[in-house]
Order: sequence, then structure tokens, then C-alpha cells
Amino acid sequence: MAVILFFFLTYNEAFKFKIDSLLSKGQYPEALKIVEDSFRESPDKLEFEKWRVYVLAYEGKVFKASDAYLRLYEVTGKHDPELLHQIALGIFNTDNEKLARFLAFRLALIHDVEAEIPIARFIKRLDNEKRPFFIENLHKIADSNVFSIVLDLAKEAKTYDEVFTISPLLSRLAITQGPDVLDTLLQSDSPYTKAIALWALGDMMSPPKDVFDKFSQSNNTLLAMLAKIGALKHVSKPELSILREYLSNPEPGIRKILAFHLGYFGMDAEPLLVKLLNDPKDDVKREAARSLYYMGSERALTPYIQAISYIDPKKKIWGIDNIAQIADSSAASYIARGMSGTPYPLVTIHGIWALATLGGSVARSILPSFLTSNNKIIRDEAALALGYMGDTRGLIQITRLARSPNVLTRKRSLWILAKLADKRGYKYLFDGLKDESLDVRVVSALGLWRILNNADTVKKE
Repeated sequence: MAVILFFFLTYNEAFKFKIDSLLSKGQYPEALKIVEDSFRESPDKLEFEKWRVYVLAYEGKVFKASDAYLRLYEVTGKHDPELLHQIALGIFNTDNEKLARFLAFRLALIHDVEAEIPIARFIKRLDNEKRPFFIENLHKIADSNVFSIVLDLAKEAKTYDEVFTISPLLSRLAITQGPDVLDTLLQSDSPYTKAIALWALGDMMSPPKDVFDKFSQSNNTLLAMLAKIGALKHVSKPELSILREYLSNPEPGIRKILAFHLGYFGMDAEPLLVKLLNDPKDDVKREAARSLYYMGSERALTPYIQAISYIDPKKKIWGIDNIAQIADSSAASYIARGMSGTPYPLVTIHGIWALATLGGSVARSILPSFLTSNNKIIRDEAALALGYMGDTRGLIQITRLARSPNVLTRKRSLWILAKLADKRGYKYLFDGLKDESLDVRVVSALGLWRILNNADTVKKE
């Protein structure tokens, strides 16, 4: 018996190695053929049916994988967290960018799903203009496992937005590697790639000083600016006046990058940031406000606080949304003031989600009051927002929304149930696995994976 067990375990490990090797090379048909051949010949049909789900999900055939998974569940009566996890991640191997965008955002916010490698691989298949959104979310969860992929993304960079999103990520991942890992980027013909390397070098404790000296005289404005910023970060009394010329640069991407870095220099940079706070481009203005806010400057939120005091609902929403992007929970009182007494439901809804984004005690004390609003949409959004914060006081309303005839509503409510990972949401997520919408099925798979990994036992349906 021991010999048989040893043979089975050895074979199983060799089988897994073979399948994973083929999948990592993108040889999906070959992997599936091996599984199906083994499935036909093996007496342990359930084990190989699991492998079939695994391969289909990895290949990105999430529809077929989820159908196969449900058939497996009907036979066993048990859920398999690993397979559910694989189905949730499988979308990154498809060409469905819309769903991948949705799921990348959700996975990055949930944090406890090991999604960094699938997201990073998916980014490499996108056009440069579409990459920054995913890179921002990858930044929240990435670790050293994706360092080489991020290096590749840096080498392929072609936009200011990529410089802005890749550089902080690469800087964080390279901080323990040393400056030598960036040498290949500095040798690139692309100014965007060199800019990413200069940004990361400027964040290091002991970068080679001659690099900044070399590039500070570059004819390329972005490279010259980042070289000067990198040098200034490593002197005791930085002379920030040399950066003044970039405040009026016609390229918004350069002004936005400058606004980000000025936050490093503390209150000495306040006069320059205040000028950028009046920039015609919202992205630049928001980045300047963010730097000012985390420096502790009282000027940071001035334009947004002024906006939420106007009667015009569009201005109120603009102010509310920007405060939510820039500030932390200490700014929740400004949001509450902007929502107070407004006759516009849309302003209230934006305020509800701004409070949920900021979090904190003020948000938790205000949001439950909207659960009894006369407006059903406001009640529903308040319940979802509380769930987003991890608060279950709106759980009953969320479960009702999970049965909504509207696909988007079902998807949003199931995502919140996934984030809550509360066993009371189990049956709704299970039903979501059979939903006609692929979006809903993927979110349900992710939610069930979280619940099953956070509970010792789950009541069987």
C-alpha cells in the first residue's frame, strides 16, 4: 500500500510539473490533450476533471471552465478554493479587456489574491495607451515575482503616463536590488525608458552621482528635469529654483511628474506647488494638491473645498470626487458639508462613495443614515458603500441587489459580497456561478474563493 501511495504521489507531482510547464509556455492545447487522455485512461476521473478545469481556466476559457467546475460540484457537493481562484484569474489570459479591467481593479483592491503575475502578463499584451490603469493597480499588490516583467514594461514605455505609473512601481521593486539592475534601461534609445531609470535611481539611497550630472544637460526636457530632481534629493539644502522653468512647460505630463516629485521636498516646495495648483489640466492640479496635502499644507484642498460650496451640482461633484482621490479620512467632514441639504441625488451618491473611499469614523457614522433614505438608489448605494468599507449593516440590501435583473447591479453587489467574505453571502455567490453573464460568474468565483479560504467550514447548500 505504501508503495502504491508513493507511486501515486510521485506521478502526481511529475504530472503537475509537466502541465504547469506547458501552460507557462502558452502550449494550452498540448496541456489539455494530456489531461483529457489521462482522464479517459484513469480510474480517478474526478481528479482529472479537476485538472481539466485548471487547464481551461488558465487558458482563459473561463466560460467552459466554470461549466466544468459546476459539473464537478454537482458530483462532489464540495467547493475547491484553488479551482475557483484559477477561474477568477483565468480572465487575464483572454482578450476580454473590458472584463480584465474590471477584475484587475477588484483584485488589486482586495489584495489577498495572488494576482500580480496574471495582471502583469496581461499588461504586456495591451497597447501602451491602455497600460497605465493596470499598472496603477499592479502597484498595490506587486512583489519581487514580477520584477522582470516590470523591467520589460519599462523597456517598452512610450508615453508620459507610463513613466508616471511604472517608475514608482519599479522604484519600489528595485530598491533592494541596487542601481546596477537599471543599467540596461539607461542604455535604451527610448527617452521614456531612460526617464523611468532616472526616477528609480533618484529614489535610491546611494545612486551613482555621475548619472544625474550626465543627464541634467540632456536636450530632452523630461530627462533633464528628472536628473536635476534626482540630484536635488541627495543634497542637504536643495535649490528648488532650478525646477521653476518646468512649471510652464507645454507638456502636461512633465508638469504632472514635477508635481509628484515636489512633494518630496516638504514645505520648501510649497510656492512651486501652489502655482501648479492653478494649472489648467485637472491631472496636474490634482497631483499638486496631493503633494501639498501630504506635506501638511493648508492650501492643498482649497479649490475643491470652494467647489463643494457652490450650488451647481457639477462643481460640487468635481470637488467631492477630487477630495476623495487626494485626501484621507480626516477630510471626510468636507464631503459631509458638501452633501448636506443638497436636493440633487447624484451629489449625494458621489458623496456616499467619497466617504466610503476615505473611510474612518466620520464615514461610518454618516453612511448608515442613508440606508433609510426615501430614494431607493441612495439606499442601495449606501448599502454597497458600507459593504465596501467592510461594514455589514447593509448586508440584507446587498443580498437583494445580488438578485437584481440588472447585470451591472448583480456584478457590483456580488463584488461587495466577495470583499466582505461573509458566509451569509455564500449562496448568492454560488448562484452567481451559474449567471448568464461571464462578468458575474468570474466575480462570484473570486468571492467564493475568498469565503472558502477565510472559513474552516461552509454550510453546504
